[in-house]
Amino acid sequence: MHEPHDFPFPLCLGKILWPLSPKIFQCQPYGEMKMNRLNTNWRWRWLKLLLIIPLVMALLHAEKTPAASSVSYFTPAVESLFSEAKIYYETGRHEQAAALLERALRIEPRNPILWYHLAVVRFAQQDWKRAGNLAEKSNALTGSERKYRRLRTRNLAVITRACEKMRELGQYKQAATLLERALRIDSRNPILLSNLAQVRFAQKNWKRATNLAKRSNRFAGANKKRRVDNWALITQACERMRDLKCSKRARRKTQKWLRALMKEERRKRNRNR
Repeated sequence: MHEPHDFPFPLCLGKILWPLSPKIFQCQPYGEMKMNRLNTNWRWRWLKLLLIIPLVMALLHAEKTPAASSVSYFTPAVESLFSEAKIYYETGRHEQAAALLERALRIEPRNPILWYHLAVVRFAQQDWKRAGNLAEKSNALTGSERKYRRLRTRNLAVITRACEKMRELGQYKQAATLLERALRIDSRNPILLSNLAQVRFAQKNWKRATNLAKRSNRFAGANKKRRVDNWALITQACERMRDLKCSKRARRKTQKWLRALMKEERRKRNRNR
């Protein structure tokens, strides 16, 4: 029998098992594993063992870990206030819901979940500026904790929608201030950058709008829709600045990403059939 070759673990499992059972596995160059036909029963016993051990460990870990639904983010007093505020909100009594959430925040002033729900209530009251500021406060308190990942996404949605409403009302300065403060917490967020670019475009600040849209594209990743919107805004800004070279290049980029987006949507439709 040949001696095992020195390969990394993914390529040469026989290297690990050789001392335990030298007659079962024989590792060949390029990670090929040759099994002795005379030891078929032993081979399957080892393979079953390799599959069962991780499963048993995972089950033991699952028994020790409490269910996510059983974890409470509130103290009993705050939970009671929150439940009551939720009922008021669902029945359309937003001011009473906001008052109860503010009482809860006096008990737990650093709870980002309470700040988020108060932002939602203020948004329902069409107080866009306060809603955006409260969502931003919530995001600042979440930090980088993984358990608040979804909450950060929801806060971002509130901030974005609040800025859209302020932009529709012509409140560009307030929208820009809110977005800039949010970007101090998350400076690479393509959604915030894109929204700020739209605000600057509405303020007729073509150059800053172009730079912000380009920066948003840098962090957009595989989000083709975001890239299409950003390049369309850059095209319009370049046309306003009468920069023909810039507008021509931006138009080509818009068409390129639009074709890629349409192709992706067709692929999704075909997959869902």
